Amino acid sequence: METAEKLCVQPSETCAAVVAEAATGNPAALERLIAAIRPSVVRYCRARIGKHGDSFAPADEVAQEVCISVLTALPTRRDDGSLRAFVYEIAFQRVGEARPGTDDQLGAVIHALPEIEREVIVLRVALGMSAEHAAEAMGSTAAAVRRIQQRALTSLRGA
Repeated sequence: METAEKLCVQPSETCAAVVAEAATGNPAALERLIAAIRPSVVRYCRARIGKHGDSFAPADEVAQEVCISVLTALPTRRDDGSLRAFVYEIAFQRVGEARPGTDDQLGAVIHALPEIEREVIVLRVALGMSAEHAAEAMGSTAAAVRRIQQRALTSLRGA
């Protein structure tokens, strides 16, 4: 989601330290963590869910649920991966559970893509992740992400 530099406000502090403090319930660390991940979570949810009428309210509600789920899961999180992948996994699950429709024509075309292609497009285009970061979040390789993205973009051009 956000880089360690943006997450950690003091130079001597590491991202892992902020996450560890947040996992213990430290209010200041929780606040820094949410401030760092929330913008990306909102962008992801809005990109995946889209507008409902003229409002992003359903997507924003799911984003709020994602943030709450991240905080709830922190104490039991094994530190065996990046914070970005941890948050993305939760966001992916929550968005999948919500599955509201979209009135947006582009959203409908994107939703018609196979799940893996849709995820790559959202991560790479909507969230602006590098192929490496998207691969890390998806548990794949950068080369595979690029191939999937190319396939998805070809499908979108045809639509």
